[in-house]
Amino acid sequence: MTSWQKRPAQMHRHLPGKGQPLDLHGYFHADPEQRVAGRLMRDNDILPQPLQDRRDAEIHREQVSALIETTRLELSVRRFNIEQLGACLSPSEPQTDTPVYMS
Repeated sequence: MTSWQKRPAQMHRHLPGKGQPLDLHGYFHADPEQRVAGRLMRDNDILPQPLQDRRDAEIHREQVSALIETTRLELSVRRFNIEQLGACLSPSEPQTDTPVYMS
């Protein structure tokens, strides 16, 4: 006796779609090679090339967006530092005690 035969019959009473015919219309209209290829791709978590390209593009777009945001933050910090240094280097009031030589 197999393991599925040992299970109580009550377990099979509540299966979804019990008593309804299976819809295999699309399955049998596909070529056998396509069914095998689709099964292999599903079993190995492989996407068709157009879908894989779309996924790769989305990943790259997210990476570029993160890089742009990081670069903007770094540039704003550098701009702030330059403004602070500029404020320290330029005198706020003209110095009057420095002699001006005219030739």
